[in-house]
Amino acid sequence: WNLVRGLMLAMAFVWPVGAQQASATLFILNDSGRTFIASNQAVTDNGRPLASLPRASYVELGLAPGRPVLRTDPFLWKQELVIDVKPGQRHYVVVAYRPERSWALPFAGTPLLLKPLPEAEAQVLMRDMQLLSP
Repeated sequence: WNLVRGLMLAMAFVWPVGAQQASATLFILNDSGRTFIASNQAVTDNGRPLASLPRASYVELGLAPGRPVLRTDPFLWKQELVIDVKPGQRHYVVVAYRPERSWALPFAGTPLLLKPLPEAEAQVLMRDMQLLSP
């Protein structure tokens, strides 16, 4: 039972929103610019995949309390975001590839963004995005 309990605890940090045990909600939005060849933007929590999103889409995930470390995958520009998750909270995170920045690298900053968004700004973006299943 200790092994089963340990596995259940390890898997309980992030799960799809349908699970009623979720105490907080994480929305991950892909607001990437247009590119010649479209590709998904992936986000992980300490190397464990959370979402792989096409442009103009988002996903809603349930979170357990803690401090997940979100990273882009691949971890090219060292984009990392640590969020402090408490029961009842909603967190909005945007991942976005900005092709116009890649031409001006390093002067314009990294072309891949991973950052928190205020709820009002996220709600505006989400109106024009497709909700994906986790």
